[in-house]
Amino acid sequence: MIKKIILLLIILFSIYACDDEEFSVPKGKNLRIPNGTIIPLENVRTSVAGKFPQTFVTFEATEQFIEGYVISDDSSGNFFKELFIQNDTIGKTGIHILIDERALNQRFPFGSQVRILLEGLTISEQNGVVTLGKMGNNEVTRIPFTEIDHTIFRTNIKKKIIPRQLQVQDITENSESIYVSFSNMQIESPFITPKLKTFSSESEDNFDGFRSIFSCNADASLTLCTSTFANFSRQSLPLGKGTLTGILTKDFEGFRSVIKLNQFEDINFKSLDRCDPTFFTCENLDKVSSINENNIQIVYQENFDKTTTAKMNTAGWVNINTANGNTIWANKKVTNVDNRVMSISASGTNLKPLEAWLITPPLETKDLLEGQPTHFRVRLRTIRNNGNALTLWITDNTITNEVDGKTILDVNTTDWKLLDVTIPKEHSNYVTLTHKISCLDKGIRIGFKYKGYDPVINSTYEIDEIQFLRID
Repeated sequence: MIKKIILLLIILFSIYACDDEEFSVPKGKNLRIPNGTIIPLENVRTSVAGKFPQTFVTFEATEQFIEGYVISDDSSGNFFKELFIQNDTIGKTGIHILIDERALNQRFPFGSQVRILLEGLTISEQNGVVTLGKMGNNEVTRIPFTEIDHTIFRTNIKKKIIPRQLQVQDITENSESIYVSFSNMQIESPFITPKLKTFSSESEDNFDGFRSIFSCNADASLTLCTSTFANFSRQSLPLGKGTLTGILTKDFEGFRSVIKLNQFEDINFKSLDRCDPTFFTCENLDKVSSINENNIQIVYQENFDKTTTAKMNTAGWVNINTANGNTIWANKKVTNVDNRVMSISASGTNLKPLEAWLITPPLETKDLLEGQPTHFRVRLRTIRNNGNALTLWITDNTITNEVDGKTILDVNTTDWKLLDVTIPKEHSNYVTLTHKISCLDKGIRIGFKYKGYDPVINSTYEIDEIQFLRID
């Protein structure tokens, strides 16, 4: 009987021991913390960040370390065989580390301090992200599983990580790989209407799902990146507005700044007070048939092939920077034939924001036939896109000022209305966008507003042709 009781106690102890092992945060296999010289994380990062061509630095000195706090958590499946650390509880500098092991959160929990031996490791800016690992095949690869215990040491220190509060316009290259939080954000409308989409389980999602998140504070967008292997990939996107917290990094190509969540709970969009724009519409025009090239008359057209700045000014075009610097839309040749476009990009300007308008001359009533449908049509393309920077606006109520005897359009106070057109979000061929404007009948002007924040949103656009059409 005594043996049975002892055996039962052993079994019960084993069960509870297993239960504890499964749910408690396991201690690292090696809590022996070696001594040596601590190199500031910022020094290691700046040795390769922004270098062109790509620079690789391999550490050879012994007993040199970096220290940081773990800010990534792979328990949800949104991170895979990688670790992000930052210099302090509120991060100023961060680094991405490749490690050949799954479930790193069990060995290196969120908020734990780690010390990393640099000897034999290589650091480089890879796919736009400063990355530490082992050198192999001309790239930084994962630290082998067999070397983890001798390379990455978890200390007994664990602290509460406080996200750095940012706005989209505050993002710089130094914001990469740190734990951040954005407030007053919402999923952009195309991802929730007419069909509510998931985080990353749509048919077009390949390895990652990318969802544009609009900042109601900055009038700009950031991209949410979610792995298709994340345990919340099939969750529906939230309808409201609020705060999200995660790690700033880059997409696989290293071009687009993205934010990645540790857990589904890190997005808190519970307020239903969204900041969706109000679009211009022409009501009671549902019976207008689709445009047939055989029954249209071009009232006004500009293809920019033979124009100059002086000619555009004379014709009544407005090309103006309304925020910082002197960068405006540029007339440029794009092919080996005589084809010219109007182009703009914030890339390399370091402007936050670059806000530049290209505005058509006014279309007067005498150019139209009363009661006949009128459309605006534009042919444009997106060359490179790391954030939505272009919007189209319309007005028939411009505000002007007299300056040195000249009548000047006041862009900022004019009564602009936003056009509901779908501008390509990825690199594209030329697409044609059309919008009904028949309900306006005098002084109609279209404004192409570019608003970029270099380097996080510096997309490039080209306008090839603009037309005002009358449907006969």
